Amino acid sequence: MPERFLRMTAARVQIYTRQFCGYCTAAVRLLEREEIPFEHIDLSGDSTAISALKQRTGHPTVPQILLDGALLGGYTELRSWIAREGSQSLR
Repeated sequence: MPERFLRMTAARVQIYTRQFCGYCTAAVRLLEREEIPFEHIDLSGDSTAISALKQRTGHPTVPQILLDGALLGGYTELRSWIAREGSQSLR
């Protein structure tokens, strides 16, 4: 499995994206607007990492947002979480 999936991060939120993905851009902007710290991993052009992420989460699409190492979902799930729990819960 690529190193980017094995490292530990201080951020509770990790977001995996690819270039030219509108939902990826929207998710990153939402995290920034809500001042939620996050680790941004751009998978553009890295087919090995994309395959590893799919194997880890079972989902082939991006963005994929992890909270404390567990899959939260994509942009829609992130937006719903923030609306329900508040952005403070992700800081």
